[in-house]
Amino acid sequence: DHRDLHSFPTRRSSDLDGVSGLFNKSYFQIRLAQEISRADRHKTIFSILMANIDDCRDYIRICGMEQYNTCIRKIGHFLRETSRGSDVLARYGMGSFIMLLTSTSTEDAQVVARRLASFVQGYPFTDIEHLKQGKLTVSIGTVCYDFIGPCVAERMIFEAQNLIREAVKAGGGKIKVYGLNSTK
Repeated sequence: DHRDLHSFPTRRSSDLDGVSGLFNKSYFQIRLAQEISRADRHKTIFSILMANIDDCRDYIRICGMEQYNTCIRKIGHFLRETSRGSDVLARYGMGSFIMLLTSTSTEDAQVVARRLASFVQGYPFTDIEHLKQGKLTVSIGTVCYDFIGPCVAERMIFEAQNLIREAVKAGGGKIKVYGLNSTK
């Protein structure tokens, strides 16, 4: 299957996150820099999507690390199953995921974001009824290179993180899009 990340050429197994099965933050940063160069050279667009599990610390406190890791594995599996072979998927932090969506417009990135948010909110994760919202949600930020470029990889990631902060501040479970509903 083209979505099996283990078939992707990597320099070493340390490029993979051991829990999610996705690429790690370091590998993603390298690939993002390469994609920026490619987009500049060929005048193409792409988007990044960053998602952060809302209330992940509460979920760990209530359910424990083993159940939390199961949650991370389920989300990683969902991302692999619903992505294209050209996309780069990574676990970016404890409760964060990031996707490089090649040849993807702002509108198409929003479709991917809604699909991910719907999956997380609808999946019957263990003991979610004990969370304050009674469900697990994600806050998502998307940035399209067409709107922000030219720039460096760090700027795109910084803007996506700012969008997530805005989403969390608005109560979590929100999708924020650079250039549409955020302050530049």
